[in-house]
Amino acid sequence: MHSEWNDRKILIAFLAWRGWLFLIAAVSLALIAIYAPDVPRQYLNNATPSPLTIWTRMDSATYLGIAQEGYHAKGHYAGFFPLYPLLIRWLAIPLGGNVVLSSLVISHVALFFSLLYLYRLVRLDFGEKIAQRSIVYLLLFPTSIFLVSAYTEALFLCLSILSFYFARTGRWGRCGVFGFFAALTRFSGILLFLPFLYEYLAQKDFQLKRLRADLFLLLLIPAGIASFFYFLLREFHSFTKYFEMQEVFYTRNWTFTAPIESVREMIVALTRSVVAQNQYVLAAELVIFVVFFVLIFFVFRTQPRSYALYALLGILVPFFSGNVVGIYRYVLVLFPFFILFADWSRKSRPMAWSLGLVFGAFLILVVGIFVSGLPLVVKEV
Repeated sequence: MHSEWNDRKILIAFLAWRGWLFLIAAVSLALIAIYAPDVPRQYLNNATPSPLTIWTRMDSATYLGIAQEGYHAKGHYAGFFPLYPLLIRWLAIPLGGNVVLSSLVISHVALFFSLLYLYRLVRLDFGEKIAQRSIVYLLLFPTSIFLVSAYTEALFLCLSILSFYFARTGRWGRCGVFGFFAALTRFSGILLFLPFLYEYLAQKDFQLKRLRADLFLLLLIPAGIASFFYFLLREFHSFTKYFEMQEVFYTRNWTFTAPIESVREMIVALTRSVVAQNQYVLAAELVIFVVFFVLIFFVFRTQPRSYALYALLGILVPFFSGNVVGIYRYVLVLFPFFILFADWSRKSRPMAWSLGLVFGAFLILVVGIFVSGLPLVVKEV
């Protein structure tokens, strides 16, 4: 009999993992200082390394900037959704204005509740053992460092899992509210609508006579994005400002690109790049993209259809932006994949060890790169 985990055990697992990341970060910074002190580290965000600032890299500066200065301070700020920087701003007030500490507190708390409700959600359909292993593989995933950094990943993951949990348990008011806030956190929050619509209809056996007024609570999800676009219209006189800034600053053209064409473009970019760091990043993103695209098939075979739809839509999002850079962050919040890993590991001990060792080894590498200020994205090919 596999012993059940309570909230305390999940907290212990979370704190142990977090301590491990701190150890990796400390060792990485020490090794860089000794053996590569002159290596350019362009993603330090002009911050002196400290136990807090080492977890703020790349886009973190934008979220912190919005929290401190507001959307009008810099043009590209409009390309980021508002809930995370807004929460940073509010929490920083009792923290003496320390937006870095505020951002990290939010990410850590959000991740802890993500783990709690991922465990409860998975246990509904798959049982205790897979629920526990889903948590383990989420924490071991190589880019899980973004869940405890100044990024939206943890907050979005928390809100999306909460909304799925309440959808699966038929509490549509709570599902709609958390979906609303998820849609205020990232553009991909809109993806929750179709899986939840399917889930609602499935729970009603697809019979029109069983539909109730609570179906309309799902409209809170598109209302979340609509409220942000209304803000942009009022402040910048253009509700498309978000897309414009994404296109200008992040080369997203918002036209659909077929998956095979995206793979081809990544291979071409990989072969043409003369920057070694770019080659590593491009190769990693190509592998992640191909692997997870194939995994969609197995998710559809083994999981509730609403989970599978969510995973599929999450993988397809990059194709609508004309840019698959950052795919390692897209898949991080798609929890059905971690359920799949947990299911496979339960059935095969070699698979369990292989996934754990591979994920753990690459997590060490990614943490070292991240805290050292080295690139995890492609800038110039």
